[in-house]
Amino acid sequence: MRLTMSNPISSFPGRNIVQLTTSNSTNFTEQPRGIIVTAGTIVFVNEDDTTTSLADGVLATGVVIPIAPKRINATGTTATIYGVY
Repeated sequence: MRLTMSNPISSFPGRNIVQLTTSNSTNFTEQPRGIIVTAGTIVFVNEDDTTTSLADGVLATGVVIPIAPKRINATGTTATIYGVY
């Protein structure tokens, strides 16, 4: 699911948590409404195909972070990431 103004991510609570598979080329079929991370570096792919790298310790671990990345690259990512759907 792509996030658009006509298809916004719901404000309802998440119902499922699944471990996300990182990939350098395959976008998520459905974007998570939030993520939970373990320690490590993460390379997010944004809607405009730019990347944002966050070093270990920038995001709090074990809490839901309200972001909906298009993809999380495998290269450069060392954290385990869970998607909240």
